[in-house]
Amino acid sequence: ASVETARFAGYEPVRYEFTPRMVKIFEHCTLPADEPTDLEVACRAEMVKTACELLGELGCDFVATGEVLNQRKPEQSLETLQTIQSYVGKAGSLIVRPLSAQCLPETIPEREGWIQRNQCHGIEGPSLALQGTLAKTFGIDPIPPHNEPSCLSSLSFNQRLEDLRAHEGLRGKRALFLLTMGRHFRLGPVTKLVVGQSLGENNYLASQAELYDLVITIEEISGPTGLLPVVATEDQIRMAAAICARFSDVEENGTAPVHIRSTRESRHMEVHPAEVHQVGLWQV
Repeated sequence: ASVETARFAGYEPVRYEFTPRMVKIFEHCTLPADEPTDLEVACRAEMVKTACELLGELGCDFVATGEVLNQRKPEQSLETLQTIQSYVGKAGSLIVRPLSAQCLPETIPEREGWIQRNQCHGIEGPSLALQGTLAKTFGIDPIPPHNEPSCLSSLSFNQRLEDLRAHEGLRGKRALFLLTMGRHFRLGPVTKLVVGQSLGENNYLASQAELYDLVITIEEISGPTGLLPVVATEDQIRMAAAICARFSDVEENGTAPVHIRSTRESRHMEVHPAEVHQVGLWQV
């Protein structure tokens, strides 16, 4: 995760690495008791606070965000936006939301004339129609689907986060990013299998393999890619291969040819797909 900011058009954006601060939030949350959206709001508030702390260093006067009032509830409700502003403290009055400014209380940048309120917008609600029209004026087409749920607000992400925190720990940017993709299966205290759900995820998992990873692929028929730690036992490797086979195009009662590779070895095996109920028991 990162915070990007630029002072004016023509200035190069500045990328701030936000992952360490996000990890601290993950470490101190009380999942799974917390509502999933609480985690998203906490991260969003910390990101905005971080941007406000960078104002002096970057010579900027205020922070602008792309939030739209009530586009996603409760993450962008008026109450949540006010919660974020309160969390930031005094600098909260320097947060401008140009897409919904006319629906929100006046901010210092508007009051001081640094920006013109009548040049901001009053967009509210889930529809992207007005944003689409506005985007076309800037040559942005299509616009990103901002009204889609965030991964941080999903129950599955929270369950995976709690699982990671309880076993391997919240260390490493890659481990956190992997929480957002594929299917996850806990096969042992330090053995977790990540299985891709699309071609893009399969390619990513294969490309992210490190020295201590095993890459599992289905051969000859269509199937997913799996990423497994090299510390897996032989039984766990076969289990992981069987799980990957379950999501392949293997014929009923057939076996799937599986390729397992690492930086040290490459081998093949034939496995029967795992039983559906077993897959459900292992899935995080």
